[in-house]
Amino acid sequence: MQTFRSRNRQLLMTLIGGILWLGMEGLVLAQAAPPAEGGSGGRNLYLASYFIVLLGIFLGLVVVCNPSRRRDRPKPESYGD
Repeated sequence: MQTFRSRNRQLLMTLIGGILWLGMEGLVLAQAAPPAEGGSGGRNLYLASYFIVLLGIFLGLVVVCNPSRRRDRPKPESYGD
């Protein structure tokens, strides 16, 4: 069980690092670049932005839908005593 938690933590840190790395894409693209000869640069940027949005939605669902890790559940009350 402990290895499962550590692997989840490693996976989460890798995903967060990847998101931050992809988030820097805007800063890199904002820098002046020499004009490219081919015209396919717009399509790649278009797909990359959709990938970032879908990755954000997926990670949000993973965080929200993760079950609680509480071990102590409320005890049922008995009213007959």
